[in-house]
Amino acid sequence: MTIHDGGVFTYTGTATDSPGLTLVVYDNFLIRGGGTLISNKINLEASTITIDDEGLLDVSNRGYDPGEGPGPGIDHNKGGSGASHGGRGGMGSFVINTTSAYDDVLNPTQYGSGGSIGGGTQNTGSGGGIVMMSAFDMMTIDGTIMANGGTSDQPRNGGASGGSINLHTDIFAGSGKIISNGGDGACVPHCSVCDSERRCLQCTDYKYWRDSNCINDCNHSYNRRNHMRWSSPIKTGRYCANERASPNEEWQIGGGGGGGRIGIYTMEENRFRGEIQAYGGKSYKESGGAGTIYISNTTPNGTETTLKVNNRDKKPLRDHLLHELYEDSGRTYIVTDASHVTDYVFDHVHINQGAHLVFEKFENGTTPVEIGKLYGDLTGMIHSSGDYLIRITDSQSPFPASFYIYEDSYMKLPKSLTVAQLDYQDIHLDGEMDGVHDLTIGRDINFHVGYEGHSSGRDKKTLSLHNLQIWADGEVQSWYPPDPYSPDINPDYPSLVLDIKERLHIHPGGSLQTHWLEVTADTILIDQAGVVDVSGQSRDYRNGGINSEYWGEDLQLLKYFRHSYNL
Repeated sequence: MTIHDGGVFTYTGTATDSPGLTLVVYDNFLIRGGGTLISNKINLEASTITIDDEGLLDVSNRGYDPGEGPGPGIDHNKGGSGASHGGRGGMGSFVINTTSAYDDVLNPTQYGSGGSIGGGTQNTGSGGGIVMMSAFDMMTIDGTIMANGGTSDQPRNGGASGGSINLHTDIFAGSGKIISNGGDGACVPHCSVCDSERRCLQCTDYKYWRDSNCINDCNHSYNRRNHMRWSSPIKTGRYCANERASPNEEWQIGGGGGGGRIGIYTMEENRFRGEIQAYGGKSYKESGGAGTIYISNTTPNGTETTLKVNNRDKKPLRDHLLHELYEDSGRTYIVTDASHVTDYVFDHVHINQGAHLVFEKFENGTTPVEIGKLYGDLTGMIHSSGDYLIRITDSQSPFPASFYIYEDSYMKLPKSLTVAQLDYQDIHLDGEMDGVHDLTIGRDINFHVGYEGHSSGRDKKTLSLHNLQIWADGEVQSWYPPDPYSPDINPDYPSLVLDIKERLHIHPGGSLQTHWLEVTADTILIDQAGVVDVSGQSRDYRNGGINSEYWGEDLQLLKYFRHSYNL
């Protein structure tokens, strides 16, 4: 079967009333340059599948309609959220949470969901469709496969989420594009022109442009520009000169849609050198979270698996998760329910360009996650979960992403761990950290040990390491809760215990700060301008004074030491 230049093959089904288009081709399926295949869902089997340069297979905007699907945008008439799929949608101006992500990261099969509709009916905010293709011999993609979510064309509405692309073949080749991006959220109301970042560049309807918003009038009449031409009011192009948006100014913006999911399986060789995207849709409020790209290559030597998340430098507005996951937005999710696998094994995981990777479970039990090696560009973050045992065997050095270990959760990290040069400079240990022998805190990194933070097998607020180094402008901190009646306070126990088998070394400019520190080490080196600071931290809790052998001292450094220390 061949679709030639200028030929368009269209199947008109929808996500809710059609099983999609099924094509079984016993020999070769080919889309030549300039040819197009459009559907809501396509199931294609052939001996070989080829999409030439400038050939197109497109299921974009053919998933669930606006407001529909497993993860639709949440409506609000002043700015709803984007839809979710592989990534959660971005929050809108008046909606701070989004619907849950869904679908199997290893075997994506579901439509993208529609964007929010609280700002009015929209025509282009439908989710991405589904592409399921199997080539028994070879698949070559030099053209484009697209399953994008729709961008909102109605002010205040959020974008749709990307769809699913699921490819199976013996040999995978080509240099084309495979895309399942979320749709962009709407620009502010009364905007006639906005840029690719969804910032308004020009207002209409007699509104004035100020700091990418369209407002009724300037603060001062003398700042009006393009207000009148001769005696006639100007409808489009008005703006306020020499004014900035006020802190309480109202913005009405829809969030970006979450990226979709892509799965690629090869049984012999993966020679594809093109571009694979599952970005979240853009928004001037919050962009959607990146979708997932899973690649499995099986050869006689075994199977190698790779997970990639990349969000083109669009970060969530909130660095860390809130107490309840349903309040989250703008991150990539791996979700597990009864129909999915009981454990995950990724030989390689890449977290790049501001992406955040989160795990969420919809059934009882704990799921192991094994990551052979973690890669990244220092801009993203990986989050722990109480329902997953995350084990990272190896990584680039310095550690290529920030991390947050929450209460009642576990994360095993590489034996030698250096954290430095991260975009997210605050590292939080509020749960259980395992595997680390040698910990190095680099410049501008703040390593926070929370009330429940600890090394595996040790009491809370206790780190057990072989070596700890703190370099210039790096900090290790641990504090009692501010509430003196908190059950997390034991005034007879240090706020930080360091059990160091070999060496603690605080370099010039490095610091260790806490209320009460206890250190056990073979060697302690505190260089000139290195700091251990408990100044002014002795506190009279619970009105009755401190009933503790050591509490009254500002610094109880080296309660025990094995060998030597230098100050």
